Amino acid sequence: TVLADNPVFYYRLGESSGATTAYDEVAQAANGTYYNTPDLGETGAISGDSNTAVKFNEANGEYAETVTLTSETSLLPCTIECFLKTDGASDSNAGIVFIRGSTPASGLNMYGSSTSVRRLGYHWDDAGQTYGFDDGPTFADDTWYYVALVIESTKATFYMIDESGTTNTATKTLTHSAINVSSDEWTLARDPLSAGRSFNGTIDEVAIYDQALSQSTIEAHAAAAGFSS
Repeated sequence: TVLADNPVFYYRLGESSGATTAYDEVAQAANGTYYNTPDLGETGAISGDSNTAVKFNEANGEYAETVTLTSETSLLPCTIECFLKTDGASDSNAGIVFIRGSTPASGLNMYGSSTSVRRLGYHWDDAGQTYGFDDGPTFADDTWYYVALVIESTKATFYMIDESGTTNTATKTLTHSAINVSSDEWTLARDPLSAGRSFNGTIDEVAIYDQALSQSTIEAHAAAAGFSS
């Protein structure tokens, strides 16, 4: 279902314990890397699928890096999707699927004071009105959610779908600029700025698209994983 919608990369994160390579389902040459030995082989989000997930411990600064998308010099629109399950508090501003370096800070993250509130946030082109957006969906610990962030020129839309198929959305109306991501890897489970911005929990099935997926397509992805009524 994911591959049919042409992601630029797709990491299932199903590697066995001890592996250091995160395999890309789109192109083998685009494989990523695990750092600081996160827990591989954890039970994944998809119902009835033996493919596993990865648990990241923020206290150990565990994370993964994807391939660098060298052809993506002007990324907009963009969709980021994954499944996640928090396990206690993440660091404030913890990265989930995030990029920073030559690229201004951009991506999906935990919002601000996420140590007390489990809330999704985002950055785009390091603009204050993006990382200052505090109305993203909230969620509970120890529960799988499908989440997606769709960035378009005039708005950003969050989608959070629980295992019952209930969809929660939040929208920030704002002008977004295209970003050049051709020189940096995307980082899973932390902000590359600092190990002090690390995610605490399990992540599965990470994909990025250079298109704005519709709500019906997003809900179809979640339903294919069993997240439906």
